Amino acid sequence: MIKKGSFTEVTRVETYKWLRILFIKNLKKQSIKWVLSKKYIPLAVVRNRFKRWGRDYLKKKLIKGNFLIVFKKKESDFYKKLRREEFNNVFKITFKKIQKDKRKK
Repeated sequence: MIKKGSFTEVTRVETYKWLRILFIKNLKKQSIKWVLSKKYIPLAVVRNRFKRWGRDYLKKKLIKGNFLIVFKKKESDFYKKLRREEFNNVFKITFKKIQKDKRKK
C-alpha cells in the first residue's frame, strides 16, 4: 500500500501518450509502483498483463531505480486492444529520454 506523502521527492516526470512515469529519489530500496485504475482498465487480466510486460521490459534492459508508473485515462477499449509491441515501444521511448539526460549530467 502506498502511504500518503510517500512521493514527495519526485525528481522527474516523463509523459508519453498514455503513460506517465515518475522517478522518485531517496527510497531505501529499488521499487516499482503501478497505478492501473479499475475505472480505466476494468479487466484484472489486462492490468496484470501490463504489470508483467513492464517488469519484463525493465528486467531485460537492466533498468534500475524507483518508479511510479501511471496509466492515463483513454477510450474504453484502448487498453484491451493494446499490443505488446506498442507497449514496449512507449517504454523504450520514455526510458531513452532518461538515459540521454543521465549522460548529459
